[in-house]
Amino acid sequence: MGTIHFVILQFTIAEKALKAFLAFKIHPIEKTHDIEFLVELCIEYDTGFNQLIEDAEKLNPYSILYRYPNFVIEPEVSQVQEAIITSEKILNFVERKIKSNPTQS
Repeated sequence: MGTIHFVILQFTIAEKALKAFLAFKIHPIEKTHDIEFLVELCIEYDTGFNQLIEDAEKLNPYSILYRYPNFVIEPEVSQVQEAIITSEKILNFVERKIKSNPTQS
């Protein structure tokens, strides 16, 4: 498996985590891969998501850059490592937010 797959997977983890938070808040799920937009929607429910704006900016280019098959350049290992760290940060943040308000929607 090339590094492309790892970057796409990390992007998808962050995207799905943000969508899970929005679903938790009973917000209609947006058909988008734009992580920055999803963070902005989450901020409407919890301003703590402001701290994820820079992380969203780091991951957002991967929504298109490596997702489609005609792209032939593999991301660098350092890009994959940064994507892993960033997506884990977003996932852990969302998990904490949902667990801290288990009955709140």
